[in-house]
Amino acid sequence: MADISSKGLTEIQTNLKLKEIYRFHSINWEQKNIPIQRKQLNWIPAPILENENEFEIVQLNISTGTGRIIGFWGAKEAKSTFYIVLLDPKHNIQPSQKHNYQVTTTYEASSQYDILANAIQEALKKNCGNTSCPVKKNLKDIEHLDYIQYVRLNLEEETLFADILKNHTLGEIIVNGLLALPNSSPDIREKIEKDSDRLISVIDEKASVT
Repeated sequence: MADISSKGLTEIQTNLKLKEIYRFHSINWEQKNIPIQRKQLNWIPAPILENENEFEIVQLNISTGTGRIIGFWGAKEAKSTFYIVLLDPKHNIQPSQKHNYQVTTTYEASSQYDILANAIQEALKKNCGNTSCPVKKNLKDIEHLDYIQYVRLNLEEETLFADILKNHTLGEIIVNGLLALPNSSPDIREKIEKDSDRLISVIDEKASVT
């Protein structure tokens, strides 16, 4: 995905070789047996969903074994950012004549967080034969992963964020944002200020591999 976003919409649209590599094309909403319509993608913000001219839904292929990725490129100020709307492992969004326009049953994909939480629950069900099993105790301690947060930016925030990133790293943004929070504990502020360089470095390192 980083490779696709680094090229951007214009380069992929105008480069026949790239279009073939990524199996890039717009979604034909009139395709026979298509299982979903654009208006049903109601998790997309309305200004994007209702603006088909600027935010065209397209499909891309990133490997032969994982199906297609369905999404759109950002606004004019962020055309290099591709936003994923659907994962289509069975190539269902564009049923083909080759396969008699069949749609294969699929299931909602789980996030890495969901997979981890389910694995912990399954491990806790097992009996290791030791009533004081330290492994089970440790699993219970991390059973509730409430520190994970999902954040979505609107179009205005996305543009502002892109401008800030031109001059600051993600680590700098997060650490300085924490320091700017009103009514925060003086002790916490002091700890963040004292350890800010290390925190910024850790965040930036993690961000570079995600």
